[in-house]
Amino acid sequence: LGVYLQWAQAVEREGRAPENITGQGARLRFRTFGTFKVFLDDELVPAARFRRFKALTVLKFLAAHRGRLVTREALIELLWPEADPARAAGNLRVVLHAVRRGLEPDLPGGQASSFVLNQGDLVYVDASERVWVDAEEFAERSRHGAALGGQGRQEEAIAELRAAAVLYGGDYMADDPYSDWCLFERERLRELYISLLRQLAALLSQRGDIAGA
Repeated sequence: LGVYLQWAQAVEREGRAPENITGQGARLRFRTFGTFKVFLDDELVPAARFRRFKALTVLKFLAAHRGRLVTREALIELLWPEADPARAAGNLRVVLHAVRRGLEPDLPGGQASSFVLNQGDLVYVDASERVWVDAEEFAERSRHGAALGGQGRQEEAIAELRAAAVLYGGDYMADDPYSDWCLFERERLRELYISLLRQLAALLSQRGDIAGA
């Protein structure tokens, strides 16, 4: 917890993510727990750089679906569910341009984005190790910690579960409390966090660390 607080305080104070905390080697990092934040090469990307609120919404949605192809129709339904399809398609092109420019303001005109990619009518965020999402690592470490505990590898399990707990910095997409698209994932991750804490408390209790438990 102390490491997380140092990281969060440094981010708020300097607009910079300290090295060797999480997402080692990634160029683009998404913090989805608590207030949504984006870091490019360890520098905080100001929300104002995206210029349009809907551009930030699209970026959140794409980050939440990283590794999966998202149709333009799904993005239109997210942003303009009642709009004329032709007009909405034009608006979406403008919003996606704002997303790409927000992430890479120096990108030459006509050059493809390094992070927000497309295949015809499908849009997606790069799924390689160049991009890191805190919720993905949280879920993976939670599963790994539980598996280690089931194998009787108590100390390794405790370390992994603690590392996962550090990543949970608040509700998932907390600045979108009324958005339906992230509600299910928010509840799933919250339940996973509670389960993680119970497992961690049980493991600590088993080794006699009652105060820690």
